Amino acid sequence: MFCFSSHLFLLLSINLMHLPPGSFGRVYLAKWHETYVAAKVLLDNSLTVSQADAAAAVSLSNPLLGKLQQEAGLMASLRHPNVVQFLGVCTFPPCIVTEYCDRGSLTDVLKKAKADPTVAKEVTWPRRLTMAVDAAQGMLFLHNHRPQVLHRDLKSPNLLVDNAWKVKITDFNLSKIIEEVEGQLQTSNGGASNPRWLSPALLEGAPATTADDVFAFGVVMWEILVWDIPWLITTPWNIMRAVTGGERLEIPDKKDLPGPDTKEFKGLDGYVALMERCWAQDPAARPNFSEVIIELRKLM
Repeated sequence: MFCFSSHLFLLLSINLMHLPPGSFGRVYLAKWHETYVAAKVLLDNSLTVSQADAAAAVSLSNPLLGKLQQEAGLMASLRHPNVVQFLGVCTFPPCIVTEYCDRGSLTDVLKKAKADPTVAKEVTWPRRLTMAVDAAQGMLFLHNHRPQVLHRDLKSPNLLVDNAWKVKITDFNLSKIIEEVEGQLQTSNGGASNPRWLSPALLEGAPATTADDVFAFGVVMWEILVWDIPWLITTPWNIMRAVTGGERLEIPDKKDLPGPDTKEFKGLDGYVALMERCWAQDPAARPNFSEVIIELRKLM
């Protein structure tokens, strides 16, 4: 069974900003057989940060730990260049162990690019499009897998970037595992996902579908376009009201968009059009990830 011993040595916290509600825990850089790995320690959200640091992690109930171990085989079988490699689960501290991606999350990359002109020069439109294609390829693999895997929590913090700028999807299936064990690790917003990326249907409580992952990808495309966090200055309730009512994130004028080569990028209109199709109000109007990849490659 994919279960580590209790000797996983936590080294330091990965700089992923403060994880928002719905991220299920805190991520650490860890060492396993002299190899650096990422360890997501599952925490009880009722603990304060200081309590969590002191305790390292809470003990998981048998149902949740059992469910994690039950799903380990499936998670380990999902091998794809754009899906983060699952390595196993650890019982103490209770955590999920995966490969480590040096650049952190896509959120981190875009935040650094916005703040540092040196990093911004590296985030060109060819690179942005390649990262978007990477994410779409990972999602297409999950959706085409049998049994099918719906992410249900696709967002920039769950897209990891390695040293070669390759994007890999993480935390797939975790929201399902958490929700299936009622009463365990309840998040402050009452659900597994952050409303900033949720589709109208999910915000209204409907079961997840592939179209909901595509909607979330549209929001990620907006982040790649704008280099900002979606719905930053509003509340979850305002987001729910806006998105279910048909409102979408504001798209700045081309002259106000970041990036060293944005003014020269001739595919901007096509990129925005694809993004708007992905977050269409009607799920049937959204493309699947195969179509998304084809359209993104045309822009490249």
